[in-house]
Amino acid sequence: MKKILVIALAVVMMVSVFALTACAQPQVVEGEYSYKNSHDETGESSYGCKVKVTVVNGTITKIEVTADTETFFNVSAGWTDNYQPDGNPTEGKQAWLAQRDSFAQSFVGMTVEEVNAIVVECDDKSQPKTITGVEYVTGATQSSGRTILAIQNALSKLAK
Repeated sequence: MKKILVIALAVVMMVSVFALTACAQPQVVEGEYSYKNSHDETGESSYGCKVKVTVVNGTITKIEVTADTETFFNVSAGWTDNYQPDGNPTEGKQAWLAQRDSFAQSFVGMTVEEVNAIVVECDDKSQPKTITGVEYVTGATQSSGRTILAIQNALSKLAK
């Protein structure tokens, strides 16, 4: 009888270990948010953000932001350290350049629920205008909002 009980307990423990291991498997989902670039006369390019998000047990463990393409300005809108459309680099653009990489990473360690609770309100052209529920890059509301909305879009694709 003791042998059967020991074997049964061993089986239960193994099943429990496998179940816990399966729950801890990372889920990787991609998301994006974009809207037409109102400064592009051809109407072919968009501002937006594309991300790949890794989630383990309901917590974000990794975020990758993809690069710009010819028709998709991915968060940066092609900005460089010398970006001066009117001859003067704006404070907001410079702040974004300095913080864009760390901004996306600031969501690592947050739960899915915490990120989904962030509210980004957009205007009638789908451009982010206000953000509540998280610190964002001052002067770079649109870029910050695009990043948040892309992450939220990715999280909406998680397997339940």
